Amino acid sequence: MGVRHRRRVPLGRAPGSAGPLLRPGPAGRGARFLPPRPVQLRHPALRQPTAGRRGRCPRRHRRAGDRAAPGGGGRRRRTGRPGAAGRRHRGDPPRQRSQRAGARHPAPRPGGWTVTSRVGREPNPPGRAAVGYRLGRQADFAAELVDRLAGRPELAGLTTREVDDPAVALLHAWATTLDVLAFYQERIANEGFLGTATERGSVLMLARAIGYELRPGVAATTWLSFTVTATPGAPEGVPIPVGSQAQSVPGPGELPQVFETVAPLLARPELNAVGLRVTAPRAPRPGDDTLHLAGVDTVLTPGTALLVLGPDWYDVRRVRSATAVLPAVVAAFDGGAVVPAYTVVGLDAVVTAQPLGTELRQSGREVQVHLLTQRAALFGHQAQPWSALPVALRVGELNPGTNQVLPGAYATRKDTWVDAPLGAAERALHLDQSYPSVVAGSWLVLETAGVAQVRRVDAVAELPVADFGIAARTTRVTVAGGDSDTFTRRTTTVLGGSRLLPTAAPPLTAPLAATATLELARPTPGLEPGRPLVLTGVDPDGGPVGEVVTVLRVRDATTVDLTANVTRRYRRDSVRVLGNVTPATHGESRAEVLGSGDARQAFPRFTLRHAPLTHVPAATASGSRTTLAVWVDGVRWQEVPALLGQAPTARVYTVRRADDGVVTVTFGDGLTGARLPTGRDNVVATYRSGVGRSADLAPGRLTIPLSRPLGLVEVGNPVPAAGADDPEGVDRARRNAPLAVRTLGRVVSLADHADFARAFAGIGKARADLVWDDARQLVLLTVAGPDGAEIPPDAAVRADLLRALDAARQPAVPVRILGHHRRRVAVTARLLLAPGYRFAAVSAAARTALVAGLSFDARDYAQPVRGSEVQALLHRVPGVAAVVLELLYDAGQSPARLDVITAAPARRVGDVLLPADLLTVDAGDVTLLEAS
Repeated sequence: MGVRHRRRVPLGRAPGSAGPLLRPGPAGRGARFLPPRPVQLRHPALRQPTAGRRGRCPRRHRRAGDRAAPGGGGRRRRTGRPGAAGRRHRGDPPRQRSQRAGARHPAPRPGGWTVTSRVGREPNPPGRAAVGYRLGRQADFAAELVDRLAGRPELAGLTTREVDDPAVALLHAWATTLDVLAFYQERIANEGFLGTATERGSVLMLARAIGYELRPGVAATTWLSFTVTATPGAPEGVPIPVGSQAQSVPGPGELPQVFETVAPLLARPELNAVGLRVTAPRAPRPGDDTLHLAGVDTVLTPGTALLVLGPDWYDVRRVRSATAVLPAVVAAFDGGAVVPAYTVVGLDAVVTAQPLGTELRQSGREVQVHLLTQRAALFGHQAQPWSALPVALRVGELNPGTNQVLPGAYATRKDTWVDAPLGAAERALHLDQSYPSVVAGSWLVLETAGVAQVRRVDAVAELPVADFGIAARTTRVTVAGGDSDTFTRRTTTVLGGSRLLPTAAPPLTAPLAATATLELARPTPGLEPGRPLVLTGVDPDGGPVGEVVTVLRVRDATTVDLTANVTRRYRRDSVRVLGNVTPATHGESRAEVLGSGDARQAFPRFTLRHAPLTHVPAATASGSRTTLAVWVDGVRWQEVPALLGQAPTARVYTVRRADDGVVTVTFGDGLTGARLPTGRDNVVATYRSGVGRSADLAPGRLTIPLSRPLGLVEVGNPVPAAGADDPEGVDRARRNAPLAVRTLGRVVSLADHADFARAFAGIGKARADLVWDDARQLVLLTVAGPDGAEIPPDAAVRADLLRALDAARQPAVPVRILGHHRRRVAVTARLLLAPGYRFAAVSAAARTALVAGLSFDARDYAQPVRGSEVQALLHRVPGVAAVVLELLYDAGQSPARLDVITAAPARRVGDVLLPADLLTVDAGDVTLLEAS
């Protein structure tokens, strides 16, 4: 490269150097440096050396005693002078700095010229995004060639340097050629390094050199729910085979996506959708200060007495308030469930458990609430005190004839008068009048001086009674339970006429959360252990939520225990339990004949007609497995990474994916892998096509059943389709390829956990932290999907990643996989613009730079955001002369001017394991103002 002359000087410099040109020396000697110097002209009177063929002087022009240096190049040295031409011999003293190659002194050229070159490679410090390997541009080469004209004696007559001169124009044309060559040389050099390559093919080949294959992408996964109806005469249930298809309804600018089931299902009509019990009969218990009673027709006024009766306890409380709750329609499940009207009764005090008498106890009796409708007194309560009776009645009268005292009618009744205790054995009580509401089997309550006791009415009779100086028709009740020595006829109040009040089943207002038990609204046959269910509904804030759970056991017709607690919070009245669900993955099944085998052909290749080839999630080191299967003459052959090293009879093939996703299948040549046997259409492939994040669909998008077994009514995806990943691009491959040699298929250190997860299909970012959980250590692995997508706790990629990790490590330390915690950073800055720039354009570019510099791809977990970093990002925007950072704070906190916002790693707080923080900036959190 360069104009040929007597002494050729290549247009190159030392690698990574901006110093002088390399000059070739004699054979066996390395290149030396030509120090840059200004051009010096030889005096015209001095004889000019004659240019020879191929840069060598003819023999007739050599001086006596001179000889040509081996290897040509036109260099001469005098014989008889061992040290001539700067050559060192063994034993010579070391050279001084000024004598070494590259010392800055003029280097003679033919005719006595010294040349300063305008071309050369720029230095390449570490960390550059591209290698600077270009020697120069067209103007540099043109100037270099024109300058060298003065060093060619044979061109001394060419004195013009105008571009329109044909000779100079020819040099400019060659400079253009050199510019093109230098450009492509630089591009080729950049494609030789993983960090600077831009072509997928270059990255692919560099990655293969260390045993890494670019990831082909992975299909999205979801759960399909089927609604079926019973068919008369058909077997119980509707079978849904593997491969049943459902298609999405495409939105604007979208293509329909096909999903297929990957597990069989026997769908039953009674499992289509079941609600949860939205009401729960709740028996009163000690400690309650309110009661829920059925209906609103019960007249409960403040002060009304209620008897709360348990199996071995009781309490008597007064009504403080009564609030009627009218019928209500609860959440939109099956048209809405009606909650019957009920009455909320407030009590004067909390219910306490008073022990019942032995004969009144009844094991297994449900707690009852009785309304005491009748208030009564005991017969004789209004009688005069015994001491106030006339003397003739309480003592007696003197019989004049016998001079003896005749006892009065109540002389012996002092201890049985109305003020005396009734007695422990008193079982017959006379009420002060007739009370038809008091019947046998009802309950009485005796109250006096804050003491209340319960009696059961065993018999009732109405009869007239005359005693205590009173006569009346009374109700005599025979009671059981307790003694009566605490009560007197005068002070005792009797509460009777009891009426059982049924308790209500009030709505369950507490959210469904952190529980492994479901109370179904109706009996549901067909639920067996291990059956998957999908819960859907809304959270307390009204946002849609859903998850997949698994049945552990069915305790009764309506109570179902799960294998684990639900992970989300649901408004109970919105929950639907879907029992006819099965997993499905993105991709449409294909079966095609690849072609015919020919045993004469080595390395035959066949191309799949449909692209891209589907890879589904799997617990492998890559996180996916292919759906391609190839049969030759009915025998399935195996896919291998490479044919090299395969046995001559090995029935294997390789798969290569082009940039456009087209897949080529290659077979062996009989030395590395078996040749294909000759046959017509004997090479057959089955596979699925479709992969990528275009299949990440929201719930309810897969509603078109492409497979319609008898009895199927509708299909849908109650949970999002997630976990998809596009084929690996250049940037991701550049980051992930080195991970293969860092882990070497084994996970040992903490960093290995993160590296393994980063290279796993469906994982966009990962970080591993070691924390203590009581007396043991845990590895907390914080992960996120591509572009920061959330990975649900029940996503298949989580389970596959955990299984793959355990297969690659010694599982002595448990691993917990957590979804990441994204925190938004808010920025307010004032920009001073350079002259000639408009604020609208500069602020838009500055906002874009901030969002890109603090985005998901640009940040790491637990990486803080510093004010200096924000200012540096803004300063790089063209048109920004100065930056004043006014506010920098966490978007969830109060505005402040912080120098740094810290991000926490994964940690344990109390009993809760928290993921690592990721600090990012959204465009809406950036406020840019113009500085005056």
